[in-house]
Amino acid sequence: MVKLPIPSLLFRLGLLLGLVSSGAFAAPADHTLDLDTVSEAAEPGVSGVEPATHVGGLSWKEYFGQHPSLKNLELGIKMGGSAPLSKQESTPMIPASVEKIFTASAALRHLGSTLRFENSFSGRVNSISGVLLKPHFRVSGDPTWGSEYYEGVLNGTHAQHNESITSRLQPVIRTLIALGVRRVQGPIEMESLRPRLASEGRPGDWKPEWNLQCMAQLQTEFVANGNCGVFKIHSPSKYGWITSGVTVPVEVKATRTRSGASKLKVVPVFDDLGRILSYSITGTLSQVPIEYALPVHQGVDWLRNLFIEELKKASIEYDESGVESWFQLAVSSPIDLDLSSRPLVDVLRTAVQYSINGVMDRVFLEIGYALGRPAEAVLKEHVQAMVRDPALLQGIEMNDGSGLSTGDRMRPDTVHAFLVALRDQPWFHDFFSTLAVAGKSGTLQHRATLANSIYTNGKIYGKTGTLGGIINLAGYFASSESAVPEPFVILTRSSLSADAVRPMVDGIVVNFAARNTQRK
Repeated sequence: MVKLPIPSLLFRLGLLLGLVSSGAFAAPADHTLDLDTVSEAAEPGVSGVEPATHVGGLSWKEYFGQHPSLKNLELGIKMGGSAPLSKQESTPMIPASVEKIFTASAALRHLGSTLRFENSFSGRVNSISGVLLKPHFRVSGDPTWGSEYYEGVLNGTHAQHNESITSRLQPVIRTLIALGVRRVQGPIEMESLRPRLASEGRPGDWKPEWNLQCMAQLQTEFVANGNCGVFKIHSPSKYGWITSGVTVPVEVKATRTRSGASKLKVVPVFDDLGRILSYSITGTLSQVPIEYALPVHQGVDWLRNLFIEELKKASIEYDESGVESWFQLAVSSPIDLDLSSRPLVDVLRTAVQYSINGVMDRVFLEIGYALGRPAEAVLKEHVQAMVRDPALLQGIEMNDGSGLSTGDRMRPDTVHAFLVALRDQPWFHDFFSTLAVAGKSGTLQHRATLANSIYTNGKIYGKTGTLGGIINLAGYFASSESAVPEPFVILTRSSLSADAVRPMVDGIVVNFAARNTQRK
């Protein structure tokens, strides 16, 4: 356990990266392109999820004959059951977010479904003077803190920016009010339970432009809102963070223009570990307001600022430089509040279904910490333990927990064998519950081709994977709750748009499900 220092502005400056934007960034998010891109529900004539329709099953020869556009895809497929199909099944391909299948199952195996990311607040209350002494936070790099996916209302979209970022602090504030605390005497102490997070970097093959993407979250000792804040520009002289507690310096030098689109460049200043110290935004400003969702790596400062803001709202004074006396401590009583996350299986259900990269990469690191070995080695050994055929283990690479690494490689037949082996594990039910369901939940909720077929709506449990020319889908078909889930794997690569490829991939799955249904 290590006390966290307040970050210094004397950090060594690192690489500068520019990003040109003609508009606003997306709202704060740390999930993958599985949700960021236009969903299949945006196809002409499709609004949300339409009533299910019948689609008959064809032989695979007939199916591919009727869908010549599939020739535009590089396909790696492995399916069994009553409609087996293999195409380039032994070719290593980029799994993208399908990688999360391996991370989630390894976490349930090695960490257990009940593990919680530990956080707490403690101090000593002097009831005579109404003062809280020795305020102390213990944090674990919990990736769910402040996330609307875990602490807000999730209806497929974010209702409001950062509405839940301070919800984990509310039990602390309520307790202080109930105990009659009128003043908190600082300084606020911060203790990291995972100090190695301060030096963990990203895989070396991640795209440089992701340094400004909230979806590619860099882990810190304390995480709020997926390490993402919203910066809003109203005019060249009126701007600022609208996310609570963020004080990362931003210099805006923009000139106003009444014609054309806004052309702004966002340039971050890094420390030597790749964490962003400050931003500058330059260029011309036309349409306003403009919002940017930007990574925030201030860690301990962020939590401290959030706590002080909440104290102020509750009319509780904060004294940064107070010094407690022996008498104050002698007549004080300790308090200790648990602020830990939900159980791991609940964390995974949301992170896998909605493809949240930052959470899965944090889980990935926690597996390595728990076993005292590099997480990538543990993950590869996990696959080896499930898939015992040495031939199926050739050419696989696993560098992260989310699938953002372009160096990851997985064979369709390896994924298929892995999914088969998972069915016999005692924690399979928990793992199965983390998968998105066609037409019902997660990244498969609005996949129109799957949602509109009686063979797949509510019967496909899977993990999507979307990443620069890659549209993948792997999981299980289950015709009923009592049926044995039948695995399938489809990995692709093409130059087509995601919205063009998704219906093609999903059509293959519908035919697979239809044939398995008809043969039962």
